[in-house]
Amino acid sequence: MTTFRYFQLSCFAVFMLLLQACSSGIYVAPGGDDANAGTYFSPFATLARARQAAAKADATDKPVTVILRGGVYQLAEPIVFGPEDSGTPESPITYRAASGEKPVLSGGRPITGWQVGDDGIWRTTIPAVKAGQWSFSELFVDGTRATRARFPNEGYLHIEQVGEDNRTNFTYTAGDLPDINDADGAQLVFLHDWSISRVRIASIDPKTRTVRMAHTVGPHAKHYRMNHYEPHPRYFLENSIAFLDAPGEWYLNTKTGVLAYKPLDGQKPGKVNVVAPALNTLMQVVGTTDKPVHDLVFKGLSFEHCVFDFGERYAAGQAAFHEEDDSTGGLRVPTPAALPVKYADRVTFTDITIAHVGGSGMWVSNTSKNIDITRMHVHDTGGNGLMIGTGYEKHGNEPQVTNINVTDSVFEHVGKRFFGAIGVWIGMADHVNFEHNLVRYTPYTGVSLGWQWNDKPTNCGNNTLANNHIHHNMQTLSDGGGIYTLGRMPGTKIIGNVIHDIPRNAGRAESNGIFFDQGSSDMLIADNVIFNTDRAPFRFHQAKEKNISRNNLLVHPADQPVYRYNRTEAEVIVKENDRPVEADKFDPATVQDAIKAVGPR
Repeated sequence: MTTFRYFQLSCFAVFMLLLQACSSGIYVAPGGDDANAGTYFSPFATLARARQAAAKADATDKPVTVILRGGVYQLAEPIVFGPEDSGTPESPITYRAASGEKPVLSGGRPITGWQVGDDGIWRTTIPAVKAGQWSFSELFVDGTRATRARFPNEGYLHIEQVGEDNRTNFTYTAGDLPDINDADGAQLVFLHDWSISRVRIASIDPKTRTVRMAHTVGPHAKHYRMNHYEPHPRYFLENSIAFLDAPGEWYLNTKTGVLAYKPLDGQKPGKVNVVAPALNTLMQVVGTTDKPVHDLVFKGLSFEHCVFDFGERYAAGQAAFHEEDDSTGGLRVPTPAALPVKYADRVTFTDITIAHVGGSGMWVSNTSKNIDITRMHVHDTGGNGLMIGTGYEKHGNEPQVTNINVTDSVFEHVGKRFFGAIGVWIGMADHVNFEHNLVRYTPYTGVSLGWQWNDKPTNCGNNTLANNHIHHNMQTLSDGGGIYTLGRMPGTKIIGNVIHDIPRNAGRAESNGIFFDQGSSDMLIADNVIFNTDRAPFRFHQAKEKNISRNNLLVHPADQPVYRYNRTEAEVIVKENDRPVEADKFDPATVQDAIKAVGPR
């Protein structure tokens, strides 16, 4: 680089710095002070303090902007935006990253004080854990989710025989499990067809090869009995010091407060960044029925490290909806989100990242409307990536979530703890436009649409899934698809999507490119490309009339049908110029242009 060119770039950098310093706005920086003036040279330290200043600012002449400098903001409590924080349509209030910088709002706490034992394992004592004030079930090392000590280290074991009640105990195969002196705190992770259970283990008897749980496995419904779908279902065990045997694993003793970590090759104490989550939510945008929060813009912010503590029993049905305890008689609630949005209107999220959270990423619910989500990246979640709408079976015809626009976003590597989670779940909502997004690497379904297990009319409809790239879904569980639908949804369109790499998995049911489940009706399915599925590209289970399948390229294995019908009359699915192709006659090069045309732009 010439001296003159270097001089030019340096001058430009200085100019941009001065321009930013002189621009109006409320400034926040990790090294700031909440007693400061909130200017570029005297910034606040917390977003909570900047929110207070923004609420008092005069926004009648021009919009108010809060600018966050780059760095990590360790949150002491969730940031809550209510009706009093609203802007106006002409003058919205914006919270954005400084140009070229990355502010991270973290609900985690750094873990330090490591001591290296003779066995090579690092240990540190956390006083708050020992005092019973804090516990966590996730740990992040240098920005990567570490593995909670488990057995086996890879893959699954298979139950030899379930117990007499089919819910609380089972016999394991001889030689499968190591000797465990103290099973207290250890957890069973049990895989159903399309969901999982996590239950504390009460005891392990090596003489009878019996594992007993402290609570029932699976939701109350009969089809969640342990051997309902498979005689020898999959499972693994987690959270015992006896399982701490592989690099990258960790174990927390909640009685002594000692955290143990077996490092990866090359890692050294004091040279790695170890974070454990502490907050239940990170940011809340929550109004009321009468006073929604409105006219806010969030841009360029990252949210990381959030707890979801379900206690001793997690028993999930579909889409990570789970029973809170085993006395609720079947009432299920969704996995909570790090960023809940409730009773909101005209709120925009642009260039937002959500990562390393224990539950779901974002949930837009409770009559929220006119929400725009653009270039969002959600990854490494314990539960669902993005949730839109309500999800209760007795929903009636109350006002729903409506006019939600999600574009040019990426949802990947979700369901890291709860394998029945979904990349993007859209429940009871209408006029949702989900277009030009990428949804990949999910343990269960990529995109789920609808939440009614029959074809009775609801106010869910007029939704569009268009031009999305959806692939490598159904990586762990079964009975789902790249896209999954439920219920009658008039005016709904599934058009122009590319879906591929959907395996069969274990379990009784198959998985498909698109699975139209119970009551799916009144939809147009057109111009989609589906290939590399181990089973039928389309499956219809109790689907109903007025579904039109038009001009879809459906690549199927030679031994599999193009359309699978489960308790569905083939005649009710209107087919117009679909293009079935056997897999051995399919050239992937012919769909490269289609792949380039979908996903984020």
